[in-house]
Amino acid sequence: MPKHIPVMVEEVIKNLAIKKNGMYFDVTAGLGGHSSAIFEAMGKTGTLVLMDRDFHAIQFLKQKFSAFPSIHCVHANYSSIVSVWKNLGLQKIDGILADLGVSSFQLESKERGFSFLEYGPLDMRMDQSETVTLKDCLFDIDESKLAQAILQYGDEPEAIKIARSIKQEIFHIHDTKALADLIARTKRLKKHKIHPATQTFQALRILLNDEFGHLEKFLKEFPLIMKAGGRAAFITFHSHESKRVKSTLAQYVKPNSEVKSSPWCRLVSKKAIKPSRSETLANPRSRSALLRVIELTSEYKNME
Repeated sequence: MPKHIPVMVEEVIKNLAIKKNGMYFDVTAGLGGHSSAIFEAMGKTGTLVLMDRDFHAIQFLKQKFSAFPSIHCVHANYSSIVSVWKNLGLQKIDGILADLGVSSFQLESKERGFSFLEYGPLDMRMDQSETVTLKDCLFDIDESKLAQAILQYGDEPEAIKIARSIKQEIFHIHDTKALADLIARTKRLKKHKIHPATQTFQALRILLNDEFGHLEKFLKEFPLIMKAGGRAAFITFHSHESKRVKSTLAQYVKPNSEVKSSPWCRLVSKKAIKPSRSETLANPRSRSALLRVIELTSEYKNME
């Protein structure tokens, strides 16, 4: 698999306040960069659960950590965290990490269909056990809904124009390069700092994989499995997911004025933590990363 560089590893370990013999979840484990650091900080004791919706990532992780029976590798979307926790029969846990970025091994594997720079299938499934591919999605979705998704998830100002071009040429688009070239032709009169297909490809990936639907479910349910004093860390990379995380955490730390209760969690850092300058120079992909961490001051038993 291609190399993947995890972002803000030191900041994650410090702000999760890793405990020896603790119990932690890395719910978007990828190739295990953060997971390895967490396990080291745990003193290679306790329990570590690695989740990923990508089956190939889980197979890789099972081999990587095969010598450690206290590490459980589970093929599942992080929105299923409560079900996974129940199935493993665990007690309330000490911490969770959710790195919401797309893994380099997905982006750089042309056969997965995420890249607009090379020929690849119109796939783009993060979980390849799902049956609907990008090709299916583009055939089935109507033009107005496609335009709305490209605008909403990709902030693409020419969304209507691009959606129309895609639907008109759908029978001639056979791979990701053809799709990217069509988008570039549609926007050909503009000067671009980034590849003209960047925003549309981001939007299509989010749409196909229902990324925000899963994120919102996860944000609603993750506190249910955490103990008092436990911490949850979230790494975001673009504005849409960052706003969703920030908004949810802001609601969680507010006192409930109706019942005059104190908040059941607190922000570990009032402002989002950014990568160091040295990290952004060494790994340019880390530049847009933001880390937010909360700590439960009491167990949260009911989300209603």
